[in-house]
Parts: sequence; structure tokens; C-alpha cells
Amino acid sequence: MKKLRKIGLLTTAIVLAAALSAMTAWADTRTQETAVIKEGNNIYANGVPILIKKDSDNKAYVYDQAGTGKLLPDEVTGLTVYGGGKNVPVNGDTSIIVDNVKMGYIYGGGYSDGSGSADVSGDSTVLIKGNVDAATIYGGGRADAAKGNASANVGGTASAKIIADPTGNHGNIYGGGYATANSTYRASATAGASYAQTKGRTYSLRGGGMAYAKEEGNAQADIQGSIAVQLDAVDIREVYGGGYASGINASAKAGSVKVMGSGNEMMIFRAGGDADKGKADVAGAIQIELKNFSNLYGYTCGGGSARNGGSANAGSVNMVIQDSVTPVEEQFTDYWVCAAFYGGGDAEAGSQADILGKVTMNFEGDTLGGSILGGGEATGDGSASIDSSEILFTGCKGFYVDQLDQTACPSVVSGGETEAVSPAKSAITVADSQIEEVWGGYMKENQPIAIEGTAALTVTGDKTKIGEAGLFDTIQLDRTFSLENFQPKKPGMATKLKAADLKTGDTVIRCGSADAEAGWFALQGGKLAFEKTENQAVWKIAEVTPAQTPQINTEISQGAPTVTVKDDDVQKFLTEEDKEDLANGSTIRFLVQVDKVEKPAQAVLQEVNQQLQDTGKKVGAYLDINLVKEKNGVKSSISEWNDSMDLVIAIPQELWPREGEKRIFSIIHVHEKDGQLITTELPDMDDNDRTITARIKGMSTFALAYTDDQSSVAETAAKPETESGKDVNTAAAKETGQPDRSAATGDDFDFWPLILLAAVSGAAVLLIWGPLRKKRN
Repeated sequence: MKKLRKIGLLTTAIVLAAALSAMTAWADTRTQETAVIKEGNNIYANGVPILIKKDSDNKAYVYDQAGTGKLLPDEVTGLTVYGGGKNVPVNGDTSIIVDNVKMGYIYGGGYSDGSGSADVSGDSTVLIKGNVDAATIYGGGRADAAKGNASANVGGTASAKIIADPTGNHGNIYGGGYATANSTYRASATAGASYAQTKGRTYSLRGGGMAYAKEEGNAQADIQGSIAVQLDAVDIREVYGGGYASGINASAKAGSVKVMGSGNEMMIFRAGGDADKGKADVAGAIQIELKNFSNLYGYTCGGGSARNGGSANAGSVNMVIQDSVTPVEEQFTDYWVCAAFYGGGDAEAGSQADILGKVTMNFEGDTLGGSILGGGEATGDGSASIDSSEILFTGCKGFYVDQLDQTACPSVVSGGETEAVSPAKSAITVADSQIEEVWGGYMKENQPIAIEGTAALTVTGDKTKIGEAGLFDTIQLDRTFSLENFQPKKPGMATKLKAADLKTGDTVIRCGSADAEAGWFALQGGKLAFEKTENQAVWKIAEVTPAQTPQINTEISQGAPTVTVKDDDVQKFLTEEDKEDLANGSTIRFLVQVDKVEKPAQAVLQEVNQQLQDTGKKVGAYLDINLVKEKNGVKSSISEWNDSMDLVIAIPQELWPREGEKRIFSIIHVHEKDGQLITTELPDMDDNDRTITARIKGMSTFALAYTDDQSSVAETAAKPETESGKDVNTAAAKETGQPDRSAATGDDFDFWPLILLAAVSGAAVLLIWGPLRKKRN
């Protein structure tokens, strides 16, 4: 019996040890605990965080990241390093730090040749520091589909951080991974997000990944989420915000791109993807912020680049160039280099580099020369269109060129250089800045062409100088605008001038063109006088027509109570287009239409009944109240607006209380939003027993509710405005920013280790208790 008991206890100990071991393995962040290994000229860290630094013998070795334990005995200078494994996955993060050592290729992720997966479930990070040149750095992994489908994905963020000061210049930096496929196999080196950073002299940087697919192969180096790029005091030749895809079945797409940079020089910049037959699209926004660059002397493009049938589209572009210079003449002693800015991308024949949304370009305090185009550049049947553009100049000046002995100012075009009409809508603002030419169209064969959409120019500031302008629908001014020449958008079509700050007799436009005609301009909300001499033409304000102020009237159907508008400020209901149309003589009026509803819809009845449940309130009447805008005889409904409007509703006589009684009214507002009915109770804001005053932000169905119960009166007065179906405490918490006190569910807690431990403990008890029980019996 004792022997059996010992066996039972031994068995229990073994089981407990196994359970504890299993739990330890469960908690371990790696798929398997593998040491750092060296295989030929390659080092695989297998997820172990490593530090590469020099020892006292001035040779580089691999250490743990504490820098105290040497993990490999041999010198590693110039080798290829992987943060992950070779055909082995890592369940966790990887980290490589290189301190003052020049290495060869470095990959933050693993390596797969198709024999097995080298995925990293967490983040992969490469950091180069010290005073050394970085060679070729990938934040992600490498997948070469040679023996089968290869996978070296990074589930989290792949990062390539170069903060070292180069002795010569850094090489090629990539935020993402590298994937190649030469046959029918698939190679994948994607990442959840990517980050690329460099400092000082650098040859090139790419925020995304690299994908090469030859023959029938398929290669993916997508960045599922965002790409972030940081440039610190760089002197860099090429910067690409997105990924690179070469081959029909190659993909290097991204969710969004953000590039932040501060000085000094940059030659070629494209914020989007780069596609040669493949796809390098950016699904969302591209954001660019470049500051304090002393020399932007090449091409700066907000979009991507596509050729040979490739696709490098993007969602939108927002570019900011601040306190920068383009170009710097001293760098080129024999010639002067013109720079060019494109808000869009560039596409060769049969390719696409479109911006599907808006392009915004903001130049602040810059010294500029060359060309600035809001759109992209396309050749042949290639497409580099944009939806709309907005270009703003604030405090910018021209660049003095010694060879020319004059100041060169930029030429600005709202669209791009393309065969297609682009954009559909454009706006250019010039504030205290110098511009050579400004066109509200696009360029075709070096000639400005008008767009079919609207083009607007705003000119402000007493330091603004523009040589030539044209192809605009409207020009907004705050002072006299002088220019050498002007080109109307179409023959016989007058450009409308907006000059709210000028008065009768003031000169609006002064033009030096001998071809000037009176019909070039028309004053919005007034009339112009035209004077022409041998040297110039002048347009002055002859008459200002006061703009009409629309009124809000009411239309009450038979049987409906009287409704009046207490707040009649119509400005809140006028769009910018309405204001322009009013200034041009359009007629606009607003109508509040009131109808009594005899048979409300079943869904409305249910909403109101639910709102009034357990309140003791009754419904006296249902009303449909709608706000209608009538513009030049054409009616349109306004269901919601941002500001509020006070309505006064006369209580129908049949709902008046009997003498000596007090009746408290409120309004139940039922309106549809995003396909759902929203119900709100609005209290009566006045003390008049015969009217209800309510503050509303929308129109639709209203129910007049009332109660004769004094306790309910107090409760109604204290009750805040709520929506049906919502918990009051939760709503209040959201309003005040206080935490919701509802019970926590504990969804993030993992019960399986506890269940395993409980099971093993139970088995141990049975093993021990059995012999003890027999002995006791």
C-alpha cells in the first residue's frame, strides 16, 4: 500500500510538473525557444533580441541586448542578419540593434525559401545607431518562393530606424519586406504597418515593401495599414513613400502614407507607390510635411508612379512645404535647375496614377522657382487625374538667379499635365506671395487649357504680385489686383469678381494687356465701369447691388395648429453657393410647412409609445413640420442643420386644460437618421399655457404630449433630453466624459491555464485521496 501511495505521489508530481511546464510554454511568446545561429554568411536571431557591437578587439560580435552576453563566438562584420528564423516562425517580436558596426543586408523579419513559414506574429525592428553607414535595411522579412509558397510576413509593425550619422552615406532603406516569385509559387512578405527613418546623407528610402513577380509567380509586399516615414536633416537622392511592385502579379499596396521631413536636400520625392506592371496603390490618404529644406531641386510628387500597365492610385493628397528653398543655385555652377511640384502622380501609357479624392498643396514662407501643378503627369493614354485641387501660397517669394540676373517666380496650374481634363474643381489662393503665372486649368502641349468644372482664384495681401492669370470662373479680391495679362476661361465668358471689401469708385482690376476687353470681368452683386488707355485697362466698381435677405414664412394646412418661427436667422440655412446666387440676383425663400397627421405610421407610433412608457403622458396630436428652401421656384427639403431654430406651436383648443387644472406639454420628435428612427423628447421652454416653444435642429414628425399629473410635471422638468432605447446613466457618462460604471465582462482574461491547473490538481487529489481512504477504512 505504501508503495502504491509512493507511486501515486510520484505520478502526481510528474503530472504537476508537466502542467507547469505546459503553462510556461503557453505563456512563452515564441513558437519555440531557439538560439541565435550562424549559417554560412547569414545570421538568424529566431526572435532573440540581439545587439551587434564591437568588442575590445575592435571586431563585431552578436550580443544579447543588454550587451553583456556574447551569443555567437565568431566575428560577424558584413554578414546578412535576420531578426526571425529560417523557414521557422516566431510568435512574438524581433529586435536587431547595430551599434557603430557596418553590416551587409539586415531584415527585421525572417527568411523563407518556401520550405516553411518564417512569419513574425508581432513587431520587427531594426535600429542602426552610432557613427556608421547603413547598407541595405528592410524592416520586414524576406520571402523567396524557390521551393514552394514562401511566407515571411510581419503581423505588427515593421520598422527600419536609421539614427546613425553616416561617415559617407547610407544605402537603401525599406520600411517593409522583400518578396520574389519566379514560377507558379507565391511569395509573401507583408506587414501590418511600417516605419522607415533615416538621417544625413542617404541614397534612397522607401516606406513600403518590395515585390518582384516574374513569369507566373505571385509576390506580395503589402502594408496592410499605415506607412510612416521620418527624414532627419537628410541629403537624400530618392524618397518613395509607398511600396514597389514589379510584375503583373506583384503587389506592394498600402493603407495610407505619412511622410515627415526636416532639411536639408532632396532630389526626387514621390509619396505614393511605384508600379511596373503591378499594383502599388494607396487606399487612403497621403500626408506630406516637408520643412526647412535648403534645396528641393528635383521632382516633388504627392502621388505615385506607374508604367507598363501598372497601378499606383491613391485616395487623397495633403502636401505642406514650409520654409524651404527650391532650387539652390550655388550647387550648379554652370546651369540653373528648375524644380517641379506635382500634387498628383505620373503615369505612362496604359497605366494609372490617379488621385481619387482631393489634392491640397500648402506652401508657407518658401522661396520658389519652377513649376507647381495641382494634378499629375500622364503620357499617351495613361491616367494621372485628380478629383479636385486646392493650392495655397502664404508669404512665398521668388528665387534670384545670378545667370539670369532676375528673380524667377513659379508658374502655377490647378490641374496637371495630361491628355484628360483634370481636375473637376480647383481653387488657388495667393496671399502675400509672388507668382509668375497662375492658371485655373491644366497643361496640354505646354499650353494652359480650361477645365469643365469650376476654377476659383483668391488674391489677398499687399505683397502679392502675379504676372499673368486666367481660366478662372471667379476671382476674390480684398484690394486692387494688378497683372500684366489675363486670359478668359472661354471666349465671351466673363470672370466674376468678388470684392466685398471694395466700394463704389474703387479700381478692382488693372491690366497691362493691349487686348483687354470690357467683357473679361463682371462684378458679383454690382456693375463695373471699364476704362482703357494705350498702356493699360482698368475695371472700377460703378454700382453695388444690395443682396436680398431671404425670409422664413409658414404654410399651415387645414386643421393644423399655427406654427411661427421665433429665430428667423436664415444665414444658417444658406450654403456658399446660395450666397453667391443671391448676390447674382437669385430669389430664395424658406417655408415652414405644417400638416396635421391623422394616421401616423406604425413605426412612429411604436417609437412615441416607447418614449412615453411609464410616464403617464398622453399624445394629443401628431404634426408633420418641414423646412423647405425655394430657390428660383425650385423647392428642396432641409431635414437637418447644425444650428438650432426655435418653433412656437399653438396648442389646439381641444387640448386646452379645464379651468383650474394645469397641463404640462412636451414635444416628441421622431426623425430618421442613417436609416434609423431617432426619438427625442423636447420640453416646453415658455410659460404660456396656450403655446409650446421648442428648440429643434431638424424637421419631420412631432407628437404633442401632455400630462395632468403634478409629480410627472416635476419629473419631466428634471429629465434630460434622451433618445429612446438608451440608458440614461450611460448617456450621461458619455456627455460628461466620466467612465461607464457597467459591470466588466472580463473578456480579456484567459481561463484555459486555470482550467488546466484545476484539472491536474483534481487528478492529484484523487491519486492521493484513494490510498488514504483505503488505509483509513
